[in-house]
Amino acid sequence: MKPKASIASPFTHSKFNPARGGHAPGHLRDALLAALEGPDPWWANLEVDFFGDRQAEWDSMSPKSRACWLIGQLWNCDDVLPGQVASEMGDNFDVSVGTYAILVRLLAKELSNEAGAP
Repeated sequence: MKPKASIASPFTHSKFNPARGGHAPGHLRDALLAALEGPDPWWANLEVDFFGDRQAEWDSMSPKSRACWLIGQLWNCDDVLPGQVASEMGDNFDVSVGTYAILVRLLAKELSNEAGAP
């Protein structure tokens, strides 16, 4: 099941549409990769910078809600993961992980299996 986005997408004026997929904004992909490099759980390390009121909304969200929002933004992202990340995540999940979409779907399942997931 696809996680629901808690805040409106800041990309209303861009060509990116998370529902259509395609090439997701680099700062969102980078935020996920940076969170994965941190200590477990990955979602506790998640940081994204926004402009204006959206930053206050982000800051007020719980770490798991932030993770669900980012997962929703990258749900259909067909951008290819960096090779080392794809290899490490493939080893962690014991499946081939080549795109952000595949990775966030696995992370969503993992997140929903944790007690108290939003």
